[in-house]
Amino acid sequence: MREGRIHWSQPEVLLYDDHVPTRMSYPDLVEQHGKYWITETQKQVCRVHPIDPELLKGLWAQGESNKLTRAGLLLNAGERQLKQRSMRMPKLPNLADRSGFTLEFQVRFNDLSAGQILLDTRDASGKGLMVQTTDHPAVELVLSDGTRTNQWRCDAGLLTTNKTHHIGVIVDGGPHLITFAVDGVVCDGGFERQHGWGRLSPELAGINGERQVKIAPTLRGRLLTLRVYDRYLRNSEFVANHHASLRGW
Repeated sequence: MREGRIHWSQPEVLLYDDHVPTRMSYPDLVEQHGKYWITETQKQVCRVHPIDPELLKGLWAQGESNKLTRAGLLLNAGERQLKQRSMRMPKLPNLADRSGFTLEFQVRFNDLSAGQILLDTRDASGKGLMVQTTDHPAVELVLSDGTRTNQWRCDAGLLTTNKTHHIGVIVDGGPHLITFAVDGVVCDGGFERQHGWGRLSPELAGINGERQVKIAPTLRGRLLTLRVYDRYLRNSEFVANHHASLRGW
């Protein structure tokens, strides 16, 4: 609440359970001496969860913070480097260890036809990752550990031609989620999906493919920046990075 008006932040994953059907109801926020807890119930079960204050501070600072997140940053490439069309891909964590990673890039499309590849590390067995356009139009992440393949795309209708878009793909092996954010806004499903995030297979493991990543091999447009993190970014961190991008990084 600011000046008598409600301002909504971009959401964060607060709590999750490995058992997907588990339900959480009647939440309450408790604050005491700078510490925070969330309480919730499910019929005869009551739970109390301590909450990291930094998560809440990040939510409250959205729209104000414009500092680039450095923690976990493995690759930070600009357009001059990306014009080489290939570079060494940092090793990503094994998702089976409940770790995660984040891809973040700025791109400008000449057209939005499907099948344009922005990034590709897949080897001969298909193991690796790929970012490509789809026919919605949208951008999609495809992940494979050589046995299992998962994919998810951003919401439809967010991308346009001749405009620089800032896109983040956050892969979190804790709750097994893929989340897209476009131009500082976390995808919520739009009018066609119930929610904006996709679920990863809990069995999905190592997704490191070729050590050289192919850069924009079939992109009709320009890939302007690329960042790779060896952890999932909080949505608040991505929003701060978006504001940093508006200042020219």
